[in-house]
Amino acid sequence: MGLVRRPPIVTGGGRLADAVVGFTGGVMGGMASLSGPAPVIWAQLRGWNMHEQRGVNQPFNMAVLALAGRHRRHRGLPQTRVPHLRRVRPANHPDRRPPRLSLYGKVDERQFRIIVLGLLASRARP
Repeated sequence: MGLVRRPPIVTGGGRLADAVVGFTGGVMGGMASLSGPAPVIWAQLRGWNMHEQRGVNQPFNMAVLALAGRHRRHRGLPQTRVPHLRRVRPANHPDRRPPRLSLYGKVDERQFRIIVLGLLASRARP
């Protein structure tokens, strides 16, 4: 899908299909920490541009991660595995602005699609 000139576009389903994909992503996130692939692939199949995809995927993943963290705290599960995350500064902090933030504005739609699908493929486990 990343290497084709015109990827297939799904027009049917509407908001119900969007909700099913979001629910699937949430279930996959709870079961295997894989909340991202379903909404990322669905956004590409919908034909959304890179700004719409980013505007959907980032809040979705933040919500899933926030709910997972809240659930861990509520259940009393150990939080010691990620103590370094308490000290992380926001990505747009002037001292820590990574170069990848400036790269987002320099890629076109096709490059964005290839990068996103490449990242998904690199995280695939046999």
